[in-house]
Amino acid sequence: MNESIQSTSGSGAHVRHAAPAHSRNSNGGWRNSSIELLRIIAMFMILMHHFIVHNGYDVKQLPLGPERIFFQLIMQGGGKIGVVIFFSISAWFFLDKEQTIKSNLKRVWIMERELLFWSLTLMAFYLMLDRACIDAKLMIKSIAPLSMSLWWYATAYAIFLALLPFLSKGLKALGRKYHLALAITY
Repeated sequence: MNESIQSTSGSGAHVRHAAPAHSRNSNGGWRNSSIELLRIIAMFMILMHHFIVHNGYDVKQLPLGPERIFFQLIMQGGGKIGVVIFFSISAWFFLDKEQTIKSNLKRVWIMERELLFWSLTLMAFYLMLDRACIDAKLMIKSIAPLSMSLWWYATAYAIFLALLPFLSKGLKALGRKYHLALAITY
């Protein structure tokens, strides 16, 4: 879809005013700017949620008023919705390609190694600065961050990747009509 508005400048040349809604990405596939914008909005919703929930200040101590309502309803509640939107968009893009058990387990293995690096780096950082923050349970979780669910989203994402080849085949076998019915009832 290549929507553009053309006008004639003073010299009589035609000028394009709008970019296409879809553009090619670096992998040669198509990218929808609207979906990418929705993903960015979802990330901001998640960040707002974390700002309210994990900032060390109890929002419930605020007097009932516009600020408290905004913080609790919009910023805090939006994070849950943002996670669902972000996860759904990720799943949507994964289903564009053929999913194999081998490729998805490879993705999980790569993610495990990356998480291991960052968890050990963070653990070393906290051991140097504030040993009181680190206990034996957290040290064990830091050695196996994905399987010990150090970060819930990463673990949920790894489980999703492991199950995705089966889910993909099942959704394709359902057909469009029953897939829509399943999405509506969910």
